[in-house]
Amino acid sequence: MPRAFVFLMLMMCSSNASACKCGNASLDAMYERAASVAYVQVTSAELMPGEQEDVRVSYKVLEAFKPQASGKTGIVFEDTSNCSVHMLPGYTYILFIDDRNRTSRCEGSEMALEISQPAQKSLARLRAIRDKRK
Repeated sequence: MPRAFVFLMLMMCSSNASACKCGNASLDAMYERAASVAYVQVTSAELMPGEQEDVRVSYKVLEAFKPQASGKTGIVFEDTSNCSVHMLPGYTYILFIDDRNRTSRCEGSEMALEISQPAQKSLARLRAIRDKRK
């Protein structure tokens, strides 16, 4: 009986239904599609009550890529799905924000630790895209 229970639990947990599937857009394409792109530090994240369980995330802009003349702080929303970035206060992120002020991993958003080589490559590419469009 215990083996059957463990087997059923493993089958339920290994389902692809909860996996995030975004596609393979390039950084350039995600930049073009986004209303705003910035390197930020999250200052707060608050679960909003309601049907969608949105998370309201406040942040401080460390570097703006699009639009170049952005404010010093901002607010963005994400859901609690597997495709969300799951932002935490104190950490840094590259945010690709859509025209509804929402973000997700499918939009291109990602955690960007300063010591992370992939994050440094993304930041360098975003700087090149921004500077080319000036």
